Amino acid sequence: MILDCGGGYNGLATALFKTVHAGIVVVCANTKKIIAINPAACVMIGVQSEDVVGKECGEYLCTEDCDGCPVMTASIEDGIEDVDNKEIVIYRKDGSKVYALLTVSSIILDDKRMFINSLTDITRLKESEKKLEEFWQQAEKILSENVIHLENGIT
Repeated sequence: MILDCGGGYNGLATALFKTVHAGIVVVCANTKKIIAINPAACVMIGVQSEDVVGKECGEYLCTEDCDGCPVMTASIEDGIEDVDNKEIVIYRKDGSKVYALLTVSSIILDDKRMFINSLTDITRLKESEKKLEEFWQQAEKILSENVIHLENGIT
């Protein structure tokens, strides 16, 4: 896809926001509401941008409750302690799960504090880890059975 980046820096920023493969969710620090979401985040969460802009981020980014969420507990004045690659599970409206790494940064833009939530989909990695774990369990079982046969003499 080729996107015209007319408009200088703002055009480039818009193009990056729309085309980067990482999900980006911009949250207002004061209201905790989503003010912008890029297409990659929409795909990960399983929503359309018009369905989530203006809604609390906890509805879409928190797994069960927002008690431990750094965005929900952050103060407007102090911002947020940056969160770097925290593993989360996103429960989509269709019931499926997406595993993601969440990175949160605090910025001030036009005198307003915002939290930039960056999401990297690691679902395939988690699925591969699960398959690998199942493989190792099966291999350990086979090895254990063979050791028992050897201890008892081969029959």
